[in-house]
Amino acid sequence: MRQAEICHEAQPKSSKRWIIFGIGLPLTTALLLLTQSNVISRIEAFSNRFSNPLDEPYRYPFTGALTEEYSPTALVQQEIAFYQQRIRQNPQGGLERASLAVSYLQMARATGEGSWYLLAEQTAQQSLANLPFDNVDALLVMARVAEARHDFAGALRLVEQIGGDRDAIAIQVTANLAMGNLSAASQAVDELVAQFPSINSLTLKALVRAAKGKDQEALETFQQALQTEEVGEISSSARTRVLLGRFHYERGELEMAEALYREALRISPAYPLALINLAQLEIRQGDYRAADRHYAQVTASSRGTLRVFDPTVLRGRARIHQLQGNQSKAEELWAEAEIQL
Repeated sequence: MRQAEICHEAQPKSSKRWIIFGIGLPLTTALLLLTQSNVISRIEAFSNRFSNPLDEPYRYPFTGALTEEYSPTALVQQEIAFYQQRIRQNPQGGLERASLAVSYLQMARATGEGSWYLLAEQTAQQSLANLPFDNVDALLVMARVAEARHDFAGALRLVEQIGGDRDAIAIQVTANLAMGNLSAASQAVDELVAQFPSINSLTLKALVRAAKGKDQEALETFQQALQTEEVGEISSSARTRVLLGRFHYERGELEMAEALYREALRISPAYPLALINLAQLEIRQGDYRAADRHYAQVTASSRGTLRVFDPTVLRGRARIHQLQGNQSKAEELWAEAEIQL
């Protein structure tokens, strides 16, 4: 099977079927002014270094380690090339394909492009066909893909075959949380944090506490998560601040929410989740021009490739047009968003 998973040297083609992946979006276009799609975020990030309203516990403590050249996909692309070469040397191997599937999944989560999920699933399936036993990585990829499709029950069935693996427990948390099974999610996240305390596991615990209405515990756990962050955890550091910002946003604390979103963009310029949430906040504040500009940054960075957050951007832009009295344009954008779902 020398198909997509080992021959994928170029950018994968988009598949509308995979645009349903709403991972991480709100708990659950304008003119491109310059050639780089994230240039405005970089300018804002630079400005924030000198006018940061956040208290010390919420600021990113490793500013000196940040570089303008940071790319969340560069290392993953190298890993993909490495495992593709290993598969050419051993076409019947299962472990190499499982590792390649993990890399494809990492690309999917970094870029939001649904076609990477398709490659991850296909590669994991072939890995399981070659190595049907003790193939934890392939099962985890399949579970993450099922979760991304919102097949939470299917994801749970897959991780039941794995046991106490860290990622398997994390999927138990997120899948049960998504289905509203708060007791099961709480039990799983307590186990996860006890075994593997980290910024990611503590962030999950904060989300579970918030879902249970325990706001003070949630806030304290978010703070604990930030205290455990380590240099180099760029994506996790940005994501936790966006989720904490969303926590404050949902409670009407807009100034704090905005500061956290902007801190996430200082850490990871052009981070789509931060841009989308910042745009939603600006709509709420009535700053439609700024909101549309941030939505445009998300759209511009896609270079025409369908991504999981595109429907959210379209709905946000539709809301702007509706509030500005342009109902026909709003309905056009809503219809386009529905097509992509």
